[in-house]
Amino acid sequence: MRKSVLPKKVVVILLLITSLVTSGFSQTGKYQYNDSWGKPGLQLNEQRSSDVMLTYSIQDFSIAGKQINGEPMHEIVLSSHLLPNKAGAPNLPGNGYMLAIPNGATARVEITNSRVELIENVVMEPSPEIPWDTDKSPLRYIQDPSVYTKDAFYPAQPVIVSTPSALRGVNVVRLGITPYQYNPVTKQLKVYRDIKIQVIAEGGDGTYGTERLRSRWWDPILKNSIVNSQVLPEIDYAKQIAAARSSNEYEYLIITPNDPEFVAWADTISRFRNMQGIHTGVVTLGEIGGVNAIALEAYINSIYADWQTPPAAVLLLGDYGTNMNNTIISPIWDNYCVSDNILADVDNNSMPDIVFARITAQNGDQLKTMIKKFIDYETNPPTSFDFYDHPITALGWQTERWFQICSETVGGFWKNELGKHPIRINEVYEGNPEVDPWSTAPNTSGVMEYFGPNGVNYITETPGELGAWQGGNSDDINQAINQGSFMLQHRDHGNEVGWGEPGYNKGSINGLTNTDLTFVMSINCLTGKYNNSSEVFSEKFHRYTYGGHASGALGLIAASEVSYSFVNDAYVWGLYDYMWPDFMPDYGGNFPETHGTLPAFANAYGKIFLEYTGWPYNTGNKEVTYNLFHHHGDAFLNVYTEVPQELTIDHNEVILSGLPTFEITADAGSLICLSADGQIIAVAEGTGEPQVIPVDYIVPGTLVDLVITKQNYFRYHTQLLCVPPSGPYLLNIEKSFLNSNGSDFICFGDETYLSLKMKNVGTEAANNTVVTVSCDDQFIQLSDNTETYGTIEAEQEIMIENGFSFTVAGNIPDQHQVIFHVSAVSGETTWESEIEMTVNAPDIKVNFFHLTLVTGNSNGIVDAGETYEIQFDIQNQGHSATKSLVSSLFTENNFTRIYTDATSTETLPADSTMVVTFLFETDGNTPMGTEIILVNQNETGLYNAVDSVFVKVGVTVEDWETGDLTKFEWLNDQAHPWVVDHQVKYEGNFALRSADITASQMSILTLAYQVYSPDSVSFLIKSATLEGNGLINFIMDGQEKGSWSGEFDWTRVSYPVTTGKHTLIWMFIKFAESDDLEDCAWIDLITLPQVQTTTGWAGFDQDICDVPEIQLSGMATNYNSVLWSTQGSGSFDDPQVLNAVYSPSNDDISNGHFTLTLTVEGAGGTTVTDDQTLTILKSPEAAEILWTQDTVYTVLTTSSALTGGTAVYATDYNWTLSPETAGNITSNGQSATIVWNTLYSGEAAIGYQGFNMCEAGITTEKTVFVTNATSISELND
Repeated sequence: MRKSVLPKKVVVILLLITSLVTSGFSQTGKYQYNDSWGKPGLQLNEQRSSDVMLTYSIQDFSIAGKQINGEPMHEIVLSSHLLPNKAGAPNLPGNGYMLAIPNGATARVEITNSRVELIENVVMEPSPEIPWDTDKSPLRYIQDPSVYTKDAFYPAQPVIVSTPSALRGVNVVRLGITPYQYNPVTKQLKVYRDIKIQVIAEGGDGTYGTERLRSRWWDPILKNSIVNSQVLPEIDYAKQIAAARSSNEYEYLIITPNDPEFVAWADTISRFRNMQGIHTGVVTLGEIGGVNAIALEAYINSIYADWQTPPAAVLLLGDYGTNMNNTIISPIWDNYCVSDNILADVDNNSMPDIVFARITAQNGDQLKTMIKKFIDYETNPPTSFDFYDHPITALGWQTERWFQICSETVGGFWKNELGKHPIRINEVYEGNPEVDPWSTAPNTSGVMEYFGPNGVNYITETPGELGAWQGGNSDDINQAINQGSFMLQHRDHGNEVGWGEPGYNKGSINGLTNTDLTFVMSINCLTGKYNNSSEVFSEKFHRYTYGGHASGALGLIAASEVSYSFVNDAYVWGLYDYMWPDFMPDYGGNFPETHGTLPAFANAYGKIFLEYTGWPYNTGNKEVTYNLFHHHGDAFLNVYTEVPQELTIDHNEVILSGLPTFEITADAGSLICLSADGQIIAVAEGTGEPQVIPVDYIVPGTLVDLVITKQNYFRYHTQLLCVPPSGPYLLNIEKSFLNSNGSDFICFGDETYLSLKMKNVGTEAANNTVVTVSCDDQFIQLSDNTETYGTIEAEQEIMIENGFSFTVAGNIPDQHQVIFHVSAVSGETTWESEIEMTVNAPDIKVNFFHLTLVTGNSNGIVDAGETYEIQFDIQNQGHSATKSLVSSLFTENNFTRIYTDATSTETLPADSTMVVTFLFETDGNTPMGTEIILVNQNETGLYNAVDSVFVKVGVTVEDWETGDLTKFEWLNDQAHPWVVDHQVKYEGNFALRSADITASQMSILTLAYQVYSPDSVSFLIKSATLEGNGLINFIMDGQEKGSWSGEFDWTRVSYPVTTGKHTLIWMFIKFAESDDLEDCAWIDLITLPQVQTTTGWAGFDQDICDVPEIQLSGMATNYNSVLWSTQGSGSFDDPQVLNAVYSPSNDDISNGHFTLTLTVEGAGGTTVTDDQTLTILKSPEAAEILWTQDTVYTVLTTSSALTGGTAVYATDYNWTLSPETAGNITSNGQSATIVWNTLYSGEAAIGYQGFNMCEAGITTEKTVFVTNATSISELND
């Protein structure tokens, strides 16, 4: 519950003082006033048409002694005053507030009454310069001589008011109150213990705000920022959006590059948000008409000025850049940092008027990842209690900063107020938190009085009480995220690649496996510099996937440059107070509780909060923070902070066309939206009671999406059919599937029954109703598609069990969605609908392989003349068990022999793995660098999974075992050459050592090397020098890849290398002498990418269907040209490419097979050939039913086991039994079992048919007589 009903700005939190000091104050001590005119801080007394009456009171404060630059000085402690005064001026607490005044008015302020105390002999500390976050030096306290040498009170006025400016169309002024004045010459301090203030509006039209700029999404910010926000008129948001829809104006605008893939994903977001009730549109850079930042800003300014409903938020869908097809430019603020805030700031006062967000996707894959992250998250949020119970705080302790206070106050709120159990991951940058205070920075005491035990009690009196300040690392962060956490708050130093303390960088992100996504507050420097030439930390976090699934961050807030300390912390506290209005409970009473946890809007509010906090001081430092913090993600991303609940909703299941309203009950504060095909029909806010929503006219037959959302509730989405107000109207309201085994788990090859329940939702009966099911899916064959439902009365439901039947193909993909079209006919009226079915099938994947040496030299390299075991993990990642599975290993390489036959298993269950092992040998004459292609083929029924492993024989190594540098064309430093060393080596007899040099000299070794395919360069390195006395650099193509200093033993390092010619440099630099060490470096066992040999592979011999064209997939390495030829008489579209298309001739087809040859010509005239034989599968011939019984007496036997013969060209078989009432037949290849219906008597037909991947063969039928007679007389009857 809130402690005050006043807006946040109007209450200044004061520390709780227990002692009462009477007149005759000493310089230091605690001061308390029991007869104040009002509550602590600012109180709104009266709002009149032309002025506002306010009271500011101090109930208690203290003066503390402090050493500044070695001199004793005084500090004033007044609770909740977050930031110091102007640098160099006396550090007097002061705060700012925002007031609305009439449109067109200006303001002046008068102190109508006050009570002032005078304290003598005060030596006020000067305010320090607010440092950059990257500044590691102590705070600088330098007195401003223009203040400290002047015999006058500072500030000249304790209360001032600014000139007007705009905040989202509201005319506002800042009211600055510094309830102290100090004369540095007389050392007198005035304390304004009570002030009566009148803010007088002069001029104006008497109205407040601009109605067209008001917004459901911005009003929480306005009401929380403006002391007298009650003067703003109420707005009908639904009416506002209805007007915007009619004029193609949007409250959410997505700006996208021109590339169609970007536009398509922008449309996906637009549809998702429109269905939610956020009127969203898309515009391309081409439509805006400019690629530069000036044109983009001009467009934003124009729609803000001209649209009747300007955007509340804008999303820039693309990374930074000047290519209009796949990037979006952004302005640069003050020649310093890239800043989308310049676009958000329409009124040129540095404050956002539109919420801006950016998704830094560069291509289709990144678009899919980053957009599906938030859509999937909001559609199916995490449901684990632990996910919400364990938010993460991470920080680097620095005694002279507020990093630790910033993050720990957030963690303390989560723990003490929300009852969560945060994970704390900390490391020390500077200082000793076990004995140090929370911070030695100015204003810390006031901050502590608010956040500490005497205030809201988020943090302890001393940091030592909390403990656990050291040892946090990247593993801890990854573990915490992987275990599940809805949010991570980090505060410390940072750079483009990661966080300083605890150490966590782009490489660390690769350790994440989470699929429940975490929102990351990266409050530091540079981690969000999205105009960097390479991927920065926040981009890696946001784009990250693991195993093909979304992982890492849901979204982030991060800075695009180096920022200032202290102001960043105040910004963070404002940001969190937007997301949790009770974070600073004494602040505000006008803030709606249902506005949602929207980080992009919190980012905007945090900047506005910072702007008026401590006004009018430190405005320049704040300006940087306004411009460099950005939200990475969708602008309306809503973060779940608690386990989602189900909404309580009641509504009709159809909408009657022509009715102007729709009745619904939904939770209070929820957002209700009706839309069709992504276009909004109606938007309303739920009341918790039945309510009637005005709706547009809807055409009968339209499917209407009803979406209802609320913070920490599951997104409700259902579809309602719009029906005519009279006559019958039939709907399929229920379906069920059942296979021949009696299971609703439908799999490949199943004979399946479909039951449909039809309901007449109209007002009259539907007579003589006939329902027909059709399906154009290639994997479905309908056998019974029509049922008669007769007369269905109004509101009546009729279900026909197993009324329809069909067969699922034996090669249908796993999780394939089958769509059936349902047509219900009554008289001349037809109602069409669709139903879906998901089919389960195997999905075989070769996960990984492992090589084990059987015989050879054990050097870790596949060499000629060695024998290996190769193991494959074969996984069925599908949803159905396989039939018999056969795994084989093949190779077309003439230097390789495989000794293991195929491995088989009767079945591989769903979500299970089998390990298969094969033995192969490389010939002793295999050329160095030969690339062997080992192909693992896994076949089960009509499913086939193939994976290729590329094994290189031999490796290119420089280990100086020649005793010199002649093996490669080394370029050695002539002045200070590297030398072969036989005493220190990693392996063999030799290594290479840097030259014996003196301080300020270097020894350089260079190699130019041609790489034929992406690979890596690795080597062993050893150093013997003191840290800082020497440095080893490895440089590739002018770019430093590695740098080492100090004494360490042999260490292996590896670096990726691309195709092409590269220059590799090893450089040892000596800075100073080391008395007891050699001052040198060694390298050994350099592994280089292999020199390629010419290879060629035409492909496996395989069976194919009779098709007009065959796509070939040859492989070759190190070649100049390729040429396909045929032993048949067909033709190639282009015989000189590996992926040629071959068209068989009539003779090829009549012969039934043909051979294609791939000839590969390599460098130096080497020629390699390889053949591929293709066999054309014909239609399977008829197969004999081997079961010979002609009569079945069900009184004697209730089941029969059948067998069938082999059909030439068949790979599988299908059995049928008709009529269906005779019994139930299940088949397994050439075998089948019939369970007879003991109530049936008459003829039954058994069908047996072979089929292959191309077509089904001729069906053989056998007729039997089935009887349930128990005697000869019954049989004769």
